[in-house]
Amino acid sequence: MLYDDNKYDISESDFEESEAVMDIRCLTPPYPVKCLPYAYASKQWLPTFVNKARKFKEMKGILINTVVELEPYALKFLSSYCETPPPYPVGPLLQLENGVGVGDSKDEKQSEILGWLDKQPNRSVVFLCFGSMGGFREEQAREIAIALERTGHRFLWSLCRASPNIFKEFPRQFTNLEEVLPEGFFDRTKERGKVIGWAPQVDVLANPAVGGFFTHGG
Repeated sequence: MLYDDNKYDISESDFEESEAVMDIRCLTPPYPVKCLPYAYASKQWLPTFVNKARKFKEMKGILINTVVELEPYALKFLSSYCETPPPYPVGPLLQLENGVGVGDSKDEKQSEILGWLDKQPNRSVVFLCFGSMGGFREEQAREIAIALERTGHRFLWSLCRASPNIFKEFPRQFTNLEEVLPEGFFDRTKERGKVIGWAPQVDVLANPAVGGFFTHGG
């Protein structure tokens, strides 16, 4: 491991601006240091992730939610690397039931969101969703809003504000989107766009109105 060989020298202060790259065995191209998740540059959290990685050596196998055709290079590496247990691709496994109960506040939001999608033409809506840890600063949210408006496309946007400390608090909804997004944005896009907080992602992606998915790739 780069960490054990003292070749992993990345500080919290400069990794976001770094032009350096790392050669990682399971990846084809070099990996840009500035693309690392924050935790991998944090002296507080990095040892935790390293210790979890070491636990792999104690396992008899690794079940991975994927298929060979999707990630052949990574699976080939894990199969040939003697220090890790053999991988077993068992995917794709999808959680098709979201577990929201009748009468739940999320159930009401889900009905509203899916009802809006049902009124849109097939494959006409771009869905923007960045996961439970994907939040944006106000200036970032405004830039995305400007881009969405200029495209002229229909959109469903799951938007949350950035967390001041992602390890202590997940991103939450903005208190007042009217103050965050460009003036008049909602009036100009009300016929073709919808901004939401929480999103029933699986159900949204299964709706025929969705024609594109803009995601963090998590």
